[in-house]
Amino acid sequence: MGKVICMMKKGMISALILLALVIAMACDVSAPSDSGTSTDDPGGSNTISYGEDDVLYVSVAGSDSYTGTQSKPFKTIQFAVNIAASHNFSEIHVSQGVYSVDGADRIGDHTSSGVCIKKDVSLYGGYSTSWSMRNPAVYTTTIRDATTVDSGSFSYPNRVIYLGPNITSSACIDGFTIRGGAGEYNSGIFMDGASATITNNVIYGGSSTGSENYGITTWEGSPVIENNDIHGGDGPVYTRGINTHYTSARIIGNHIHGGGGTTAAYGIDEYYSASLIMNNIIDEFSTDGVIYGITLTGSATYIVNNVIKTSGFDAMKTCGIANQTSQVDNITCYIYNNSIDGGDGDLGASGITLTEGHVYINNNIIFLTGGSAMNSFGICEEFSDSDPLSVDNNAVYNCATALYRDDDYIFYDAYMTSVAGGNFVNADGGPMIRPTGHGNLNVNPYVNVSTLACTSSTPLSVKQGGKNLSALFTTDINGNTRTVPWSIGAFESD
Repeated sequence: MGKVICMMKKGMISALILLALVIAMACDVSAPSDSGTSTDDPGGSNTISYGEDDVLYVSVAGSDSYTGTQSKPFKTIQFAVNIAASHNFSEIHVSQGVYSVDGADRIGDHTSSGVCIKKDVSLYGGYSTSWSMRNPAVYTTTIRDATTVDSGSFSYPNRVIYLGPNITSSACIDGFTIRGGAGEYNSGIFMDGASATITNNVIYGGSSTGSENYGITTWEGSPVIENNDIHGGDGPVYTRGINTHYTSARIIGNHIHGGGGTTAAYGIDEYYSASLIMNNIIDEFSTDGVIYGITLTGSATYIVNNVIKTSGFDAMKTCGIANQTSQVDNITCYIYNNSIDGGDGDLGASGITLTEGHVYINNNIIFLTGGSAMNSFGICEEFSDSDPLSVDNNAVYNCATALYRDDDYIFYDAYMTSVAGGNFVNADGGPMIRPTGHGNLNVNPYVNVSTLACTSSTPLSVKQGGKNLSALFTTDINGNTRTVPWSIGAFESD
């Protein structure tokens, strides 16, 4: 009897053990204790809990064998991006440190180098290692292209971050220091049809060994580029802070440095684009070649409330804004309420240069700090049919050759213009053929030489001499409401 009871007990124990094993097999007993999003792994054989509350975490002290939580962060940003894409995470948080990537463009596969993002996900840098604080200026999170390979091209540059054509504005890159590499063509961020949001970053274009560097390059798409510090980089040919192609971008509130391209440096170079360029500071070039604050080619661009400084760099030629659109394009651009120092180029300088006349030039402060006595103009038409649509309410000052060059005139002395009654006139007293503008001034605006903001010495005619453009915009570069009568230039100063 005792043996029977013992056998029954053993049978019950065996059954309980079997039941426990069945329960254990039904549960993921090896899963980490961190709360997170439970989803099947790519192989479909196990259930892994990744991240926390729809966020993945990355740290230089992490491991890609971890699960991307705060306590077990991934080590590489690309691994986190891949997990986010396959498991539908919307954010990746990255703690301070230096993250190196191979950004060399690959012939035959232009979309797989650098941090490669092809599906909407947002990257946020600037976190402390404990994740308790976020301040990108203190907890610097650097992503750098470590490549020195002479790959890349104008259309497909080497890059630190690649954003593909399916990326929408919900994908944000925020709070990083981004450093381009040392290959042939380099870009901090390359947007290949993307409409991403790029905010609060410090971006360097790199140091090309043979050709070009760009802080940001865009091909198509409608990105938002806002509140960044962008540097075009250095190189033996060209550098560009922002380089757009067939793009409708919103470029707002950035500090843009054109860089040190020895042939030419550009703050913003727009090619057949239709962007809003507003509230930016464009300055700090470092080249002895040619400096352009903004150039437009075939672009229906609004240029509003910007401070543009191209002086002080011992350059060959300098220009604040150049509308280089082909004469047959018939595309209109708008230049409103900018403060422009056209520079002091050894062979020439201009505040605004026009090769295409479909442009409105209103409410701008335009002056030069030097330049050749023979080729220095406030506003310069380069062809006889490059007449602007209007030139109204501008303050133009200190131009060694002329305030305005009207290329409809044959003789050089006809360019020696002045302002009378708000209209530009020729040295012989005859009117300009165009523009038939009004409200223009030839006065010293007495702006702050560093910021180009108005001072207590700025004449009332400048502080209250602007045209009311409130149907288009209502604030100045600092977000202050513009009041009637408007101030000329980027700053409202009634």
